[in-house]
Amino acid sequence: MNDGRHKQLSQEIKAAGDIGQLSHVAGAFYMDEKNKTDLGDLFNLAFSGGANVPLVLADRVPNNTTKSKAIYAQGDFKIKPQFTGTLGLLYRRQKRSGLCG
Repeated sequence: MNDGRHKQLSQEIKAAGDIGQLSHVAGAFYMDEKNKTDLGDLFNLAFSGGANVPLVLADRVPNNTTKSKAIYAQGDFKIKPQFTGTLGLLYRRQKRSGLCG
């Protein structure tokens, strides 16, 4: 038997453009996620006559959260028609937590 609640919010903003031979993109990202799931392991004892007795073997409730933030930038410089140089940067910070009770 499983029952869960899940919430997620994610947002991204991005700007891109061209200046002569340089194409560029830069942006930021944010995510907030929460998950709570009730996990139950059941075992049914079946008796003659059709009677069943459910036994709970385990009951767990994991509670997980994730928060993630990032900023990024990339530039592509057209050196010649057949050659392009690319430089990119990414900074990301992520925090995860989880409890099982």
